[in-house]
Amino acid sequence: MHFQSIFLTFSFLQLLFETVQCETCTNVTIASADDATQIRKKCKTIKGWLRFSEGLNETINLDGVESINGDVTHSGDVEDYNDNVAGDQYPNRSVLFQVHSSTLNTVNGSIDFWTFNGLEELRFPNLTRVEYGFTMLRMSYLKLLDITKLTHLGSFNIEATHLTTLRHESFKGFTGTHYNGGSLSFSSAGVESLDSWFKYPLTVQSTIQGSDSEDAPGNAEISGYRLPNLKNITIGWVKTDKIRIEGPDSEGISVTFGASETETMDIGLVMLQGNVTVLGRGPVLEELVAGRLIVEYGSQEELDLSVFDKVTDLEVRDNFELQYIRLPPSAVDWEDVSLLMSSNSKLMLTSEYRDAENKTDRFWYWPKGDMRLIQLHYMQVGNDFFSSFLQGRNSSNASKVLEGFSVAPKWFSEEDQPHFDCTPFDALRDQSVLPREGYRCRDYTSGSLSTASPVIWTIFVIPLLMGLILIF
Repeated sequence: MHFQSIFLTFSFLQLLFETVQCETCTNVTIASADDATQIRKKCKTIKGWLRFSEGLNETINLDGVESINGDVTHSGDVEDYNDNVAGDQYPNRSVLFQVHSSTLNTVNGSIDFWTFNGLEELRFPNLTRVEYGFTMLRMSYLKLLDITKLTHLGSFNIEATHLTTLRHESFKGFTGTHYNGGSLSFSSAGVESLDSWFKYPLTVQSTIQGSDSEDAPGNAEISGYRLPNLKNITIGWVKTDKIRIEGPDSEGISVTFGASETETMDIGLVMLQGNVTVLGRGPVLEELVAGRLIVEYGSQEELDLSVFDKVTDLEVRDNFELQYIRLPPSAVDWEDVSLLMSSNSKLMLTSEYRDAENKTDRFWYWPKGDMRLIQLHYMQVGNDFFSSFLQGRNSSNASKVLEGFSVAPKWFSEEDQPHFDCTPFDALRDQSVLPREGYRCRDYTSGSLSTASPVIWTIFVIPLLMGLILIF
């Protein structure tokens, strides 16, 4: 009986300890270093959420905690938002502190920090997986982020102007919990490289329809305007729906497609905005395919697109300093192509050669098969730019342009517009090589405008006039 009584007493105490531990390790709020000490001594696993209180101003050590089943959160005072603008001085309104854990390896929820005032270092070097989103916005004080071993997460979004040290080895995949399959967004930081996030030959499978549209969030969003120290970005992903890279106003950013292990790349939509200066290819890349390529709002003088092996939809618009463009010779084999170039006022499209007299440097190649659309507006365009296009479409079984053909070289400034004659294009329209619906050609020889269909008028002219009315 004596031993039985001892056993029952021990069992009761063990049950009581486990009950207290369970309560301690579920849905935890940390407001001080003492709170953290209690948690890290008692909890290997936090079974609910972990919340850092708004007034926290002490360094937090969570060594001993290995996993968190819920969300890790903090929400602070939004008044510090102005400190997160690129170029602002480091803020001084809060006491500086750190949060770190050398043992944490898994978060089965999300990490969501919003205006964590005073947090200058966050170190989770052995964290490998965050099941949902990892979001750090308006992190005005953050200087160092150590997530060395993090390979998988649902999504990632960071806005931390003064972050200059990002320790990270390799991102290898999304968990699939994000609504568009996964997204990496770098809104603001002072780091010099992001290559660890994009070097792995990753395939990103979208989970929503229309994920490759202009307005949909990209699987990779890189804003060079607020990444002033980033001069080059290397993208090594094998397949993804959308990548958007925005270059800064000043020195610009160069983009390399293909990392050390990337042999092929297939991207649904590539958006290059702002001052993207140089496009290059990785050392082992054999094929680069873009379903749609948009280059807009840039200040670069030259655009070399010969890095692409195939593009289906090409749009080059509102690049007011652009003077030269180049396609690869393989463009003659591109299929079902749609070409839209508009408002590149300095772009010279008067020949297929850089030097029209000395035809040795050819920069333009027309696809020899059927095209869907050609639209050239508000640029310097000459008939010689269409030389090979016209030669390939005078036969009885000529390839066609199926949906629309619209050439209006320089609508509002005709004095420096080279000679352009719509006669050969009118003939192709009459032969049904060019479409009757959606045909428009501005003829500077006679000063006339060939038939503009209601489609072209509705899509292009009316919106332009409405925009001018709003401006003036």
